Amino acid sequence: MKNKQGFRGIKKLEEWLLKAANKGNANDQYELALYYINNSDSSVHNKAVVWMTKAADQDLTQAQIDLGQWYFKGKDGVEKNYNKAKVIFQKLADQGNVEGLYYLGLCYHLGYGVNKRVWC
Repeated sequence: MKNKQGFRGIKKLEEWLLKAANKGNANDQYELALYYINNSDSSVHNKAVVWMTKAADQDLTQAQIDLGQWYFKGKDGVEKNYNKAKVIFQKLADQGNVEGLYYLGLCYHLGYGVNKRVWC
């Protein structure tokens, strides 16, 4: 009985998170993305990227940081994409975000998503 209750509770949580995220609030979209990325079923990790992108596109800083790191590290089943990571980190750096500056510096130092011949 407990397992069935827990399963129903998890499904209900997903329904409520999805309902809230569909209203367009960046924080709700971020929470739904975290729910999906932390789900043990890797088939829903692509949903996490979709929702994290929606939150990041609304300039939610933590969503931008997380999404950039997912692309940079290939984290949690998300395929590495240094070009996308660099764009996100550049946006964060332009906003004066320290983590964005750090990761943008790494991109340039390692030549990820940038022209390797570009130096300061």
